[in-house]
Amino acid sequence: VSFWIGHVVNSGLLKFPTDFDYLMYHMPLIVQWIQAHNLYAPNCMQWSLPANNELVGLWLVAPFSGDFFISLMNLPSVLLVAPATLELGRLFGLSQTFRHLGALAVVSTNPMLRQLICAENDIAVAAMFLAGLCYAVRFARNGKRADLFLGAGSLGLLTGVKFYALGYAAVGWATAVLLACVIRGQRCAIRLAVI
Repeated sequence: VSFWIGHVVNSGLLKFPTDFDYLMYHMPLIVQWIQAHNLYAPNCMQWSLPANNELVGLWLVAPFSGDFFISLMNLPSVLLVAPATLELGRLFGLSQTFRHLGALAVVSTNPMLRQLICAENDIAVAAMFLAGLCYAVRFARNGKRADLFLGAGSLGLLTGVKFYALGYAAVGWATAVLLACVIRGQRCAIRLAVI
C-alpha cells in the first residue's frame, strides 16, 4: 500500500499524463461531459463508446476546477481486484498463504501499476470479471439471491466498460450457468441464466 501511494502521488498526481489513450479518449470524454453539463455529449468523437469507468473519473474531477484526480480513476478497480482474487482463492480451497500471495501477485503486475496512474480501463474489466466469477461460484455453492444479483450487477457493469468486455461478460455468464447446472441442477441454472 505504501508503494502504491508513493507511485500514485509521484507518477500520477505530480506529473502530466503522456499516454495516448488517456489523452485522446478517456480524458476528452470527461471534459466534454463537464462542458456540456450532461452525459450526452455528441461533440466528442468517442461519445457513443461505453464509459462506465469514465463515470468514476467524472465523479473524481467534477467537484474541482481541475482534472488533477483523474489519475485515481482506476483505484476503485484495483481495490476490487485484490479482494476478488482472495475470495476466489478461498472458494477454490487455497490456503491463506497462497490466497494472499496470489492477490499480491495479481495487483503487483506491471499493467496494474501502470494503469493505477492513468485513465485506461482494462483494470475495470478485470475487476468486474473477477467479481462476477466470485459471485457465480458463491451462488452455485449456497444459492443466495444476493450473490446472484451482485454477480449479475458485476457482469452488467462489465459490459459497459469496453466493447471487448462483452466477450468476458459472455464467458462469465456461461461459467455461472454451467456451475449452477453442475452444482445446483438444471432448474437453478435456467433461473440464473434468465436473471
